[in-house]
This record gives sequence, structure tokens and C-alpha cells, in this order.
Amino acid sequence: MDMIKLTTAWGVDMDVLFVQNEAWWYQWDKAAAQVKALVKPLIHSAHSVTASGARERGVSEAHTRFVKEQPGTANQAVRLFKAWVKCGLAERGLLRSSKLPSVALELIVLNAFVEESCESSGGFSRSLLLRTFLRALDTASRLDEPGGGPVVMLDAGALGYRREEGERFRACWGAEGPFIIHPIDPTCNVARALNNGRQDWDWSTLAREARELRHCIRNRSLRELLLDSTLGRGLNPYFANELLSQGIATGVMWAVVVVVVVALMRAFETHAATL
Repeated sequence: MDMIKLTTAWGVDMDVLFVQNEAWWYQWDKAAAQVKALVKPLIHSAHSVTASGARERGVSEAHTRFVKEQPGTANQAVRLFKAWVKCGLAERGLLRSSKLPSVALELIVLNAFVEESCESSGGFSRSLLLRTFLRALDTASRLDEPGGGPVVMLDAGALGYRREEGERFRACWGAEGPFIIHPIDPTCNVARALNNGRQDWDWSTLAREARELRHCIRNRSLRELLLDSTLGRGLNPYFANELLSQGIATGVMWAVVVVVVVALMRAFETHAATL
């Protein structure tokens, strides 16, 4: 059991989530201790285990450490991709679900960053940022393919597992894709919620919108990309919020927004052939 429902004396319904805690107070590296106790034994018994929300939450500290250790360019690409999904799609009512799981979006982009870094010839960080976004967009465009599309699986080093080890847990991921696998717990497909009554996430619309944006980058003018695409419409309010939070005057703010977005759009056109 991963969760119980409680009702308070004031009539408020609450979901109480369980977390597996195997680390002792004297263990200074609790993230590693949790992984050693909860995940490492699974590698030798993949045929007899199932996904567990309590176990996934138990290794959340290790997952947080993994994400924080990523390079700055990777984290910038994550923010850009999330800005497109949140401001360009979700807040404009284009997704059937109100949002998509943040951790799944992060892993799509981080996987793209790893692949682009392996193929990089040592270009500028901005080039790597944009190529990472484009590769993440390509992955997203395939999430509704028959069979579930590409399996997104990252190597988290000592806290994680090798890909061939992770593949042993396919039976835990569910019959339908997408398949975006937790980098610490290989039983957990973060693209699919466990049975807790939550609405299914709208991956098919994300895939369709990713294909449309990819077509726009390839075939339309800079003006159309900036003003009419989900990326252009999403980035403007995103950068506005970013700059307002820093106290920049409105007139200057929008000048900066235009410069930044135009620079991004031009860079996208430069790299469109990589899609």
C-alpha cells in the first residue's frame, strides 16, 4: 500500500503517502544508504518485483542530487523545455490534463543533453543548449508512436543502474508508453502514474504539438515562429515573469524579451536541419 485516505475532524479529506525509509540516523549519506537498501537488491530479482510509489519516494533525495549535479547548460535546457510545455501548451488549454509530470519532462531533456554532449564537437554552450532543446523536442514528438516510442533511460552513476540492468524491469513499466524511466529506481515509469485515481497525463497532445513545432521551425518564417507558434507564445510570458521577478522596468523588460526571443528563434533556424 502506497497511500491511505484520511478525513480530519473538520471534514477535510487528506491523502497520506507512505515513504520507505531504510537509512539509519548515523549514516551521513542517507541518499546512498536508501538506494543501497531499496534498489540495489532489486537488480538480482527483477522477475519478482513491481513498481512502488513508496520506494520511489524513498529514493527522492538521490534523484534530487542527480538532477542538481547536472551542468548549467542542461538545467537551462530543462527550463526552456518546461517553459514551452507550461506557458505554450498547458496555460493555453492545449493539454487535456492540466499539466505533465515535471520529473518526466526533466528526464527527456537531460537524456537529450547527454546524447548531444556525446556528439558535440566543443561548440558554444548556447549551441549545445539549443541542440539539446531540439533533440528533446524530437523525443517528445515520438512519445505516441506504436509501442510507446523511445525508452528514455539515464545513467545516474553510482546511484543508478546500467541500461542493460534497467531493461530487465520492462514488466514493471506498464503495457502502454511512454516509457520514461526513473534514473534511480528502474521499476518506475514516471510517465505513468500509479493507480491513484489521477487523470492520465496527455502525452499524445504533447507529441502532436512537438511535431507541429518541429514543422514550424523547419518550414516557417522567423516572424511566424515568434508570433504564431506555441514556442513563441509561450516564451514571451515566461521571460516576462523571469525579468519581472528581478525587478526590471517594464519598458526595458520587453526590449530584452524581444532581443532574447529573436536570438533564440534565429538559433533555432540555424539548427533546424538537425531535427
